[in-house]
Amino acid sequence: MPDFAEWWVYLGAALLIAFVPGPGMLYVLARSIRGGSREGVLSAFGNTLGASLHECWRLPSVCRRS
Repeated sequence: MPDFAEWWVYLGAALLIAFVPGPGMLYVLARSIRGGSREGVLSAFGNTLGASLHECWRLPSVCRRS
């Protein structure tokens, strides 16, 4: 069982990972700053669509293996 100090290290690392923006968020932010809110919304939609299509493409192969 981890001791108290190890839990604090784990909690700190988890919070850091949760709050640091990823490349998709930085892309949307950059597009929003440069092109306005319309471009930001379209970029967010594109990120979402790309991630969704990627998962739909990947899901059948995962289901076949299990």
